[in-house]
Amino acid sequence: MGVCAYCKARIRAEDRTCPSCGAAVTARGGDPREAATPQLNFGRGAVAALAGSLVLGGLGYLTGPENPPLLVMFLMLIWAVPCLPALLVLLALRDARAAQKGPVPGIVIALMVWLAAVLVMFLPVSSPAPPT
Repeated sequence: MGVCAYCKARIRAEDRTCPSCGAAVTARGGDPREAATPQLNFGRGAVAALAGSLVLGGLGYLTGPENPPLLVMFLMLIWAVPCLPALLVLLALRDARAAQKGPVPGIVIALMVWLAAVLVMFLPVSSPAPPT
């Protein structure tokens, strides 16, 4: 059993990449700086979060722009408040640890993505329906 040079996660002998950060495992006795850079996942997570928020916001708008069903509003609130910020901050911290950089810029970007996701999700529900 080894330890990842980037994130210090445990690596089994048969692993070719780190299961935590995706960095290539060096040959035994090799220089850890020769390993490939770790795979960063924040960008994909942010895009997925925005897409999920857009789907929930669209669902709320399609089911009733003035008064969406209680279940849809509950799902939107649960996604927007505890789940989404926690997911984005955890992804930012994991990427900062894998890249061996400070977490502050990633957390700031995570909060900006969270704000954009909340606006994408709740703005269609709060705006009035166009006149027919």
